[in-house]
Formats: sequence, C-alpha cells, structure tokens
Amino acid sequence: MLTRALLAAVAVLCVVFGVVTLRDDARCTDARNTVLAIGAHGGGDPLAAAKQVRDECEDTTSLVRAATLLSARRHFPEALAIARQMIHDAPQDYVGWLTYAGVANFQHPGSARAAFARAHQLNPRGTPAP
Repeated sequence: MLTRALLAAVAVLCVVFGVVTLRDDARCTDARNTVLAIGAHGGGDPLAAAKQVRDECEDTTSLVRAATLLSARRHFPEALAIARQMIHDAPQDYVGWLTYAGVANFQHPGSARAAFARAHQLNPRGTPAP
C-alpha cells in the first residue's frame, strides 16, 4: 500500500514537472519568435524582444541566437544586454564571453578583445588565442 502511494506521488510530481517545463519552453519559443520577427521584417521593438529572451530563455543556444540576430540587424545595445546577462549568470562559461566578444566587436573593439581573451582563458582548446 505504501509503495503504491509513493509511486502515485512520484507520478504526480512527474506530470507537474512536465507541464511546468513545457510552459517554460513555450515562453522561450515565443520570445525567440519575437526576435526572429524583428530579423525577418525589421519591425518590432528590439529592446522589448531582448528583454523577453533574457527573461524567458535559460538555454545558451537561444540566447546566443537572439544576440547574434539582433547584432546582425544592427541592434547592438539589445544584443549586448543579452550577452552581458549571459556573463552575469554564468561567468565561468566561455560561450557568454564569446557572444559578448562577437557583439561588442562592432562598437567596442577593446572590450571585445578583453572578452575574447577571457573566453580563451576559460577554454583554451575551444577558443583560439587572441
């Protein structure tokens, strides 16, 4: 009887976890689609889109893609905000530093060089020497 109760409790927890995870994924997908719409149509509010991505997405890939797209559309402050958030959230992750270096290179080459050097320091094999 106790085993059944425990299994039922675990099953309920799994369902709750799955629903919460799917909701979070949907929010991140909506945020990425907002950024894509800016990239595809040139309209929309890049500042709001960058904030939405920072708030809703936790995975590095979504953040890098959003920063890269905003940078390619010349929305540098918004792209830098995403990269800064990545560095703030995970200062030991070289990907955030590389993202910052790539975005900052257009307007802040000195900061970009320093970020690239930090990325190389964190991952010498995955990042060429500056």
